[in-house]
Amino acid sequence: MAVIRCTTKLLASIDESPLPAPELGSPSSLGDWYGHIFSVERRKCILFIHEPTLFVCLGLDVTKAACRHIAPFFLSLLDGTLRHEGFSEEERTWLLSQHRDLAVGRTQNRSTLGSLNNRVTDTKLLIQHQGGLDCCDVGTVNHLLNETPMKPIRYRNGLGQMRAPVSRGLGRDRVLRLLRPHCSAQSVKLLQ
Repeated sequence: MAVIRCTTKLLASIDESPLPAPELGSPSSLGDWYGHIFSVERRKCILFIHEPTLFVCLGLDVTKAACRHIAPFFLSLLDGTLRHEGFSEEERTWLLSQHRDLAVGRTQNRSTLGSLNNRVTDTKLLIQHQGGLDCCDVGTVNHLLNETPMKPIRYRNGLGQMRAPVSRGLGRDRVLRLLRPHCSAQSVKLLQ
């Protein structure tokens, strides 16, 4: 099960309560997402960062009503970000299907939290550089964040890092679809 690990500040802004660690079940094969809410020019913004890849999804000028139910808000934001970053329809559909069951939890990984805070600072600077919230394009800011190399992922960028598991996952699913008609159900289950 994929988990949106929210900072205390974000948890205070949403209607859902975090599940205790034992109830979160087995970790997602793709990893968890970390979310934080912050203000720019007295308007709320939300940034999500993918724990293993440091891929960023950014929402600017977010209303409280829009983010009250965090899972649908996140999925919509993720789909828009993937579309803007050039992921194909098949890639987006596959990745969103991996996030069907989303739980809300508290942050755990201090390194990812540090990367999240760095991205919040970068976001504020990029918005200021583009002339403020009214002048900036969320897609451009998001793309710049995802193209910036990060030390925790060996100076690679989040966009490139996100493409790798999507390609692997899609490749595995394609192989399974091709094998299904020719293999027994038990063989296919072993491959999964």
